[in-house]
Amino acid sequence: MRGLNAGIIIMPAFNPLITGIAFNGNQGRIPGSLFRSHSVEELSMTAYLLDGTYLGHVADIT
Repeated sequence: MRGLNAGIIIMPAFNPLITGIAFNGNQGRIPGSLFRSHSVEELSMTAYLLDGTYLGHVADIT
């Protein structure tokens, strides 16, 4: 979040009725109010797998 040293956790949808999106896809902006309002800069986020494995910055894996 801009101007703050805050963290955000995005978890996968474990419900089979809820769909998700790939962060490394080519769909444009990520849906959701935090992303739509530009409160979160998704390319500067860091990505981890569910087991804690560090993947790097989203900008580097897209």
